[in-house]
Amino acid sequence: MSTHTQALVTNLLSDTGWVAEFLAESRRRLRASATAAMDLLAAAGIGYLEPAGGFSLWIDLRPYLPTVSAAAEHALRQRIPRSARG
Repeated sequence: MSTHTQALVTNLLSDTGWVAEFLAESRRRLRASATAAMDLLAAAGIGYLEPAGGFSLWIDLRPYLPTVSAAAEHALRQRIPRSARG
């Protein structure tokens, strides 16, 4: 990283007002995205665990597995992107 970039980042991060606004807006956007994803999962009847923070959703796809096996999980992982494309 160049000295100029380091100075710019240092100045930016020393602006505590800007940092506070940036973090608040980032949290708001993450929450809105997570809520939208949870709404879609709920509408599709897919179970999930709500994230405590950030955007990490654990989804329960066991109902879509014909058997509990690595091969069935692999087949599901292959099928999901194909079905999403239509």
